[in-house]
Amino acid sequence: MPYGSSIGEQKVTDHSPCVDQCCLYTSLHQQWRDTNFHSKNVRCGYKVNWRAWYCLYLGRVAMCMPESCVLANRSGTRAPLWLKGLHPLLTDGMVTQRVCSPWKSDCCLFKSRPVQAKARPGNDPLYRFVKPVNCYLAYCAGNGPN
Repeated sequence: MPYGSSIGEQKVTDHSPCVDQCCLYTSLHQQWRDTNFHSKNVRCGYKVNWRAWYCLYLGRVAMCMPESCVLANRSGTRAPLWLKGLHPLLTDGMVTQRVCSPWKSDCCLFKSRPVQAKARPGNDPLYRFVKPVNCYLAYCAGNGPN
């Protein structure tokens, strides 16, 4: 199925005490988002209708977007998107962070639109993803080689 299909996505309602719109989110269980993943099939985050809050999973483990440069041609895409900044703590609430992706010798050649991030109880992060600035950029998860 094409990228953006319902495969690997699961809508979840967080049953912990909730005070904002982050209680309803979509779990992305897509192994190709792993920073260690290599593939000739290239994903394009530009073609996805990003419309909700998301939690990234590798297997059954909730993962963060990397906070440092990820090598090109990882995470199932040409230029993986990583968070240029620190993840928020639970007490920080919702924060807006810059997103970058590498190309050639520049770790932040493609500066995509900012995303919102929020910690949940247990510090599993949630993200409000937006459409990247062009194709062959995709959000990645994990802390693999950088």
